[in-house]
Amino acid sequence: MRIGIDLDDTITNSSDVFIAYAQQYNDERLVEHKININELDQKLAFGWNSNDQIEFHKRYLKDILVNAQPNKNVIEVINDMHKKGNEIFIITARSCNELDDMKTITEDWLKTYNIEYSQLIIDCKEKDKICVEKKIDVFIDDNFETCKKVYERLKIPVFLYSTRYNIDKRLNGVFRVSNWEEISQKKVISEPLEFIDVDRKEEYPKIKTGYRYIHFYGGTKNYRAYIAPNELSRADFMETYPEYVPEQNQPIYENDGIIVRADPKYPCPGFYIFALNKTYRAFDLLDDNTFIRFCFILKKIKEGMRSELNINYAHLLSNEKSDPFVNVHFWLVPIDGTTSPDLLDFDVKEYLENFEPKAEIKKVLYYNERLREYIDKIKLVEQDNVLKETIQSRKKIR
Repeated sequence: MRIGIDLDDTITNSSDVFIAYAQQYNDERLVEHKININELDQKLAFGWNSNDQIEFHKRYLKDILVNAQPNKNVIEVINDMHKKGNEIFIITARSCNELDDMKTITEDWLKTYNIEYSQLIIDCKEKDKICVEKKIDVFIDDNFETCKKVYERLKIPVFLYSTRYNIDKRLNGVFRVSNWEEISQKKVISEPLEFIDVDRKEEYPKIKTGYRYIHFYGGTKNYRAYIAPNELSRADFMETYPEYVPEQNQPIYENDGIIVRADPKYPCPGFYIFALNKTYRAFDLLDDNTFIRFCFILKKIKEGMRSELNINYAHLLSNEKSDPFVNVHFWLVPIDGTTSPDLLDFDVKEYLENFEPKAEIKKVLYYNERLREYIDKIKLVEQDNVLKETIQSRKKIR
């Protein structure tokens, strides 16, 4: 794979070093301002004017870049990527307009810490264009807007490296990671997974003992199945290997443990699964807060299905099984038409198996996009967070 990686605040701890030097500068210049470490605007964060910014960069930028430290585990993870045959492209907005010897400084820093890479690209203001040019397969950066542009242009796995500046940012298709160990665990650097594409599920060959197929609709035919250990559930697979989840099954909603996505097994447009990133074996085992939020989000998505997709009726389904790899979830199965059959007269499996992936994927994608727009319009994440805080505050009062 060809992996694109940002440098400052992704590989390095540059902002922490920057803040330390900013405090030193303010002390020297007697600037009385309480530094706000969560503010990106330097004037607001440090109490500077334009001249202060110019003077600070002139005096300290080189020292900041030289003295920055690698983030925890980054050396081991990147070098392991490289060792496994992945091409590493370090893509940074650092510019020779800031320092004449910027490229040399950066190369020397990477050499000092023995970080292996294939190519260093500096002065990169439009990383999405570079990712297209270099045919990047996976991208990692701490800048939310950059991650957003790369994902929207290339539709590749994009990982947002968490910092204090982006903690409130969310985008479906962009996966948040907190550290390099987590990146490694998510198998960003793994060898490509083995898969089989078939037109009908019955065509899958017999699999070896201890393994199972985890399939999605789509691929070069109707279905694509990845070979995984028996103990790996579908939910864990999607959490561990988000880059292998097809575009049509990327979450339309994800917030604080609750995930909504088009069902991965059946290409029925408007068929959504409501799941949790923490495993619960039965509904009564959910904490009250999560269950109330779960129901609220389900109602709001159904409202969107009615207003945006003209789906007036849907059956709400679920089951509890002893299978240790099945998590509690809801199915919202849409029923077309002006009337809806009684659930007891409705063969769910027969109904869902009538939908052919090749004929339905475009409609599934269209429905996803309409619902994402609706979710943004009603500010569902904000509503969800307010509900969570309200429930928690009432518990405290009791």
